[in-house]
Amino acid sequence: MSYLVLARKYRSQSFSEIIAQEHVTRTLQNAILAGRVAHAILFCGPRGTGKTSIARILAKAMNCSEGPAPSPCNQCRSCKEITAGNGVDVMEIDGASNNSVDQVRELREGLGYMPAHSRYRIYIIDEVHMLSTAAFNALLKTLEEPPAHVLFFFATTEPHKIPLTILSRCQRHDLRRVSTPELTAHLALLCASESVSIGEEGLDMIAREADGSVRDALSLLDRVIAGLHGASAAREDVAAILGLAARSQSFHMAAALFQGDTAGVLSIIRDLHDSGVDLKKFHADLSTHIRNLLVAKVEPAKCREILDLPDSAIQSLLDQAAPLTTHYLSRLMDILMAEETGMRHASHPRLALETLMLRCLRIQPALSIDRLVERLDALRNDMLAGPENAPAFKNPPLLSPGPANQPLPAPGSEDKAASGIQESRSLPPDPAAPPTNTKAPADKGPTVMPHPAKESAAPAQKKTSPATDTGVPAEDHGPAPAEKPLPPAMDPAFMDMPEEAPWPDTLAKPPEPTPPPPSAKAVDPEAGWKLLVADIRKNTPSLGELFATKTTLKKVSDQSIHIEVQGSGFSVARLGNKKTRHMVESLTEKYFGKALKLEVSTLESDSSESLRNQSEKEHLRNDATTHALVQDALEIFKGRVADVTFL
Repeated sequence: MSYLVLARKYRSQSFSEIIAQEHVTRTLQNAILAGRVAHAILFCGPRGTGKTSIARILAKAMNCSEGPAPSPCNQCRSCKEITAGNGVDVMEIDGASNNSVDQVRELREGLGYMPAHSRYRIYIIDEVHMLSTAAFNALLKTLEEPPAHVLFFFATTEPHKIPLTILSRCQRHDLRRVSTPELTAHLALLCASESVSIGEEGLDMIAREADGSVRDALSLLDRVIAGLHGASAAREDVAAILGLAARSQSFHMAAALFQGDTAGVLSIIRDLHDSGVDLKKFHADLSTHIRNLLVAKVEPAKCREILDLPDSAIQSLLDQAAPLTTHYLSRLMDILMAEETGMRHASHPRLALETLMLRCLRIQPALSIDRLVERLDALRNDMLAGPENAPAFKNPPLLSPGPANQPLPAPGSEDKAASGIQESRSLPPDPAAPPTNTKAPADKGPTVMPHPAKESAAPAQKKTSPATDTGVPAEDHGPAPAEKPLPPAMDPAFMDMPEEAPWPDTLAKPPEPTPPPPSAKAVDPEAGWKLLVADIRKNTPSLGELFATKTTLKKVSDQSIHIEVQGSGFSVARLGNKKTRHMVESLTEKYFGKALKLEVSTLESDSSESLRNQSEKEHLRNDATTHALVQDALEIFKGRVADVTFL
C-alpha cells in the first residue's frame, strides 16, 4: 500500500477530534439530540479548518445504526462506508468540477430514490460557491422543499459568492481559524504518535506557516519529517527544510532599520537570499513583526492577549518597541503595506526588497513627545534652581594688558557687573608706553573703522570708548591711533560686548564704502523695482523667483508701491503675507529713496481656478490639523489648533 499522508491518516472521525471548533460541534450535537437538524446546512470558514470533515461526521451521525447519535459509532456499515468514501447513500460532490446546470438537474432526478440501507440520502457539495448562477437557480426549489429523506451539507471558503436566495434557505455555521498555540499542541501530539522529536520553536514555526489551517500544518509536518536525517529536529532544521526565515531574522532586520545600519540591512538580505529563503515571505514576516511592535507599543499591558506569541517573544517585542514612537512604526507599516502587491508580483524579489528597505531607512526614529516634554521639564527645573546649579563655563585666560593697548579708565561708570574689567583698566601704565592720544605711525597696525561706517561701529563705540570722560572732543571723528590689537579672547575690552556686535576682528577691516541712497525723484520705478527684486533673489532665491515671474509693477506713489500678482493661490499667499511685505518695505528706502508701503492686488482668474485653490487650501488645512504629531501634541498639552498659516 502506498504511503498515507498525515492529513489523511489523522483526519477527524468524530466531533471530539475536531480542533478548536467547539461552537459548531456542540451546536450540531445538541441539534441531533433534540431532533432539530436542518435539511440544508452550510459550513463556512478558512481552508483546512474542518468544514468537510464536520459534514462527513454529521452524515455518519445521522445514518449511524445507533443513531441519530451525537457521536457516531464508526463500527456500523454506514459509518465504515462514509469513512472509506464509498457510501452509496452519501454522495460527496466537488462543486468546482460539477458546476453546470445539467449536472444539478441530474442530481435533482436522483432525489426521488430512497436510500439503499441508511436512514437518509445525503449530498455533500464542497466548494459550493463555484456553482454557476443557473445551477443555483435549478437548486432553489429543491432546497426549499426537499424530500424528507434528503439532506444537503454545503462547504465553502467564500460564502459571499453564494446567492442570497441560497443562503436564506440554509442553516449557516462559521468555522474559525485555529490559533497558533492550539495548532502547536496538536502537532506535538502527532509527533509523539509518529515517534518524532521536534522542538517547541520548530512546531511553532510550522503552526505559524500553516496560518490557522490544520490540513496545511499536517502537510508541512509531513514535509519536515521526510526531510529529517534522524528522529529529531531543531528550529534551524525546520527553517532550512521549509525555506523560512527564523523569527530572529525579523528582529535583526528591524534592529538594523531602527539603527540606520544600511550595511547591516543589505547584509541580512544577502544572507537570506543565499540561504534560499523566500524573500516575499520574509517581507510578510517583517510586516507582521512591525505590526507586533506597534501593538506592543500601543497596548503593552494587553499585548500578551492580542498576540499569539510565547512569553519570551513578547518580552523581546516590548524591549525593542520601548525607545520607538507610534508615529515612526506607523510610517514603516504604511510603506511595507503599500509595497505588498509589488513584492508579491516582483520578478526580482531581492532587488525589490533592497529598494524597499532603503526607503524605510530614510525614515529616522523621532524623539517621542513624552521624552521631549521630560527633557524640557528637566531644563526648566535646572533654570529655576538658580545660577549656582548651572554648569560652570571656563572663561578664556586674561593676560595683563600691554602698554601699547592699555585702555583708559572709565571713572564714574555705574555698571557694577563690569567691576572686574574696570579694575584691570585702572592698572598704572607702563612708563615706556606712549600716550594714548598720540598718533602712532600708520605702518604699525591696522586702523580702526573710518567715519562712514557709523552704524556698524556704533555698538562697540558706545560700550568701550571713554572719549567723553577723558577730554577727547566728541566731534573729532578722525581715525584713531593705529595700534596692534590683542586677539579677541585676550582683550578684556571685548568681554562685555553684546552678542549682536560683530566679531572684533572685523572691526579692523574698513568696509567698502556704500553710495548714498538716491533721491526719490531721480529713481526710475522700473529700474528700482528690478534692483529690489534682484536683491531679494540674492538673499531668498525662491521668493525672488516668485517676484520676478509672478508680479507686475503697477504704480509707485509718494507713499506706496503697488504690485499685481498673478498665478496660483500659493503664489498670492506667499507674496502677500506679512513677512514678505516687511522685507520689501525695508528695501524700498534703499532703491526708491524713501520708505514705501507695499500694496498687493491679485489678477482675478476664472471662478473654477478660484474654487480649486480654495479646495486645495481646505485640503491642506485638514491635513495639517489631523497630522499624527499635531494630534499627539494637542493631547499632551490639552490644547487646540487656533489657526493654520499658509506659507
